[in-house]
Amino acid sequence: MTNTLCLAEAAVSLSNILGKKDASQCIKSVLRSDAKIIAIDEIIFFEALKRIDRYPLSMFDLIHYTTAMLHQCSVFVSYDKDFDRLELPRREP
Repeated sequence: MTNTLCLAEAAVSLSNILGKKDASQCIKSVLRSDAKIIAIDEIIFFEALKRIDRYPLSMFDLIHYTTAMLHQCSVFVSYDKDFDRLELPRREP
């Protein structure tokens, strides 16, 4: 599972490496796959805002983490050690 913000962040990073056209093709292939993509809506955004004082995360990371929590994920996959010692265990990809 991922969210639309993560795909947008990936598109920017991939554009810097591959160029816009190839980055767009990569993101489109994810969208065509059977991966579960969660749209960031006002509910997720509001829930992230409610947690802003509780977690030592940037707003972007808080949106990702809140998305995982609201969708009952059992693990959070990331290289980012900022997610260590939170409710969801972090695993590296």
